[in-house]
Amino acid sequence: MRELGFSIGSEVLCEGEVCGRLAKVVVDPHTRRVTELVVQKGRLLKRDSVIPVAAVREATVESVNLAIGRQQLDELAAYRARDY
Repeated sequence: MRELGFSIGSEVLCEGEVCGRLAKVVVDPHTRRVTELVVQKGRLLKRDSVIPVAAVREATVESVNLAIGRQQLDELAAYRARDY
C-alpha cells in the first residue's frame, strides 16, 4: 500500500486545476487507515464533498492531486458530520 501525506488546508487539484481545499481526513477506527477525504469547495457558498482515498493520484504537504475531474467531484456525496 502506498503512503500518502495529507495536510489539512492544502489545495486539492482536479485535472491540474484548484477545485477546493482539504478540510478533513476520515480514518477507519479499526484499521487506522485513511478511507476518505473531505474537500471544501467554494468561498461563500461552501460545500464539502466526500472523496474516496482511491481517487488520490498524489499527495504532498502543499496539494492533493485527484484522478477525477471537477464535474465528478461535484457529483460525489456531500459531507455530513453525523455520518462520521
